[in-house]
Amino acid sequence: MAASINGHPPCIRGPILQTDAAPRPVLHRSFSSRSVPPQCELPPTESSVSPTGVDAALRAASDSSFVPKPTLLQKEFSLEGRVAVVTGGGRGLGLEMAEALAEAGATVYCIAKSLSPDDTWKATQSYVSKLGLSQSVRLEYVSVDVSDQKAIWTTMEEIAKKEGRLDICVASAGIVEVAPCLEATDEHFKRVIGVNETGTFYTAQAAGRQMMKLRRPGSIILITSSAGGFALQGMQVLAYSATKAASIQMARTLAMELSQYGVRVNSLSPGYMLSGVTQSHMNADAKVGELWASQNILGRIGRPAELRGVVIWLASDASSFCTGSNIVVDGGILLGRKSSSRNWRWSWTRTRDISGSGRGWRYHLLPRTELDSIREGLIVHLKARLSDSVRLEYKTVGASNQKAIWFAMDEIAKKEGRLDICVASAGIVETEPRLEIAAERFERIVVDVNVNGIFYTAQAAARQMKKSGRAGSIVLVTSIGGNVALQGTQTVSYCITKAAGIQMARSLGMELSQYGIRVNSLSPGYMLTGFDDIDI
Repeated sequence: MAASINGHPPCIRGPILQTDAAPRPVLHRSFSSRSVPPQCELPPTESSVSPTGVDAALRAASDSSFVPKPTLLQKEFSLEGRVAVVTGGGRGLGLEMAEALAEAGATVYCIAKSLSPDDTWKATQSYVSKLGLSQSVRLEYVSVDVSDQKAIWTTMEEIAKKEGRLDICVASAGIVEVAPCLEATDEHFKRVIGVNETGTFYTAQAAGRQMMKLRRPGSIILITSSAGGFALQGMQVLAYSATKAASIQMARTLAMELSQYGVRVNSLSPGYMLSGVTQSHMNADAKVGELWASQNILGRIGRPAELRGVVIWLASDASSFCTGSNIVVDGGILLGRKSSSRNWRWSWTRTRDISGSGRGWRYHLLPRTELDSIREGLIVHLKARLSDSVRLEYKTVGASNQKAIWFAMDEIAKKEGRLDICVASAGIVETEPRLEIAAERFERIVVDVNVNGIFYTAQAAARQMKKSGRAGSIVLVTSIGGNVALQGTQTVSYCITKAAGIQMARSLGMELSQYGIRVNSLSPGYMLTGFDDIDI
């Protein structure tokens, strides 16, 4: 039966009220053996775990006292007694996954921004209460903005205190907004990133803090999208795709850092699914549904219910050896995609704009006023050996200021009469344990420089290339940290922004190809640079 507070259904606004219910008993999980720090509850040893599958069959053959019992659905996939949080759980895919977690035996808190649940959520809550499951199984509703770090930290702590545990977190909150890449505003880009990337991180961070505090192993699932792995042709959702790529990399990096606490982190990437968002697009254009269905090898759009099994697997002990993985449920879009080619126009006399050039191995626009001796020496070297048109010039511009970078790029194009190449290389690196990093520092890295900054730079350059009718090349300098977790570096913020940059190049490449503009990303490994933020 669903709990009620002061006679009202469990729709909680703000702080969660405490109840007199005793904490539920601690259930051990069968994680693989590894060294776990003393602050984390040790998982059971191999000898203490009840045998399953073939091991159970052999045990039954050799021990007449052993009673064979089915375990796959009854134990490995069971979430009985566990506590889950699902952001974006008020509707759509989030609500579908929340209901599935409840059916598997969990107490589920649905977090959404709306102050109160809609009729669909209430009907789902009522349905769960009538399934005849244990009394602990219920859906509860909490109104929280996931992009508010303090609010999500507080909410997650209150849930953990009330229930005495926190086992599962599904970060499913997300938004989609359409905007042509050359016209996307600062407000649009920051709004999408604020929910899809920053909010996802704050959610995982808040859950990880409670799992570590309670010394319990747990499972964190970041709901991303197959759009985080390829460009969506004709969709004009660059910001969305970039955030989903960032979240895929976020899962890898968090998995690396949180494994010491027995916390597994994975991402789940659905393809086109029938939801409120996709339905609105199909209502606006009847051909959209046919197009989406034709892009995967199953020839149809997925149903939200088709995510139920995989989310239970990721949340349960059935996936106890799975962490840092991206599980794709897309009907085979990645297999069925078609590529196109075009003829390119080339021009050999080029004006190069390189953002981020004040130091290190890259030379470009950076918010620095000094010219170091290395740069001055290079200018002298170039003038001595090349034509008079070859030169380095310096502009002081903050790449995260959209208007300023647009203006600077316009000035360069007007002065030179052309703009052919743009290398977006501005970036910063900061190290700090991810469970402790404050919102201001995270957003300075994620929102202001490494993601917004390179997008505004590429956007500004592409606008000039399109305006002049010239073919051009845009290079986004990312990092191998956008594809792999950098063990021991505590740079998850940096890594997820570089993953966003890699996906940004794909999406921009798709959208700008019609103008003869090529967009690629360049991912260096460890390089000797002038960065002084990390000790070598």
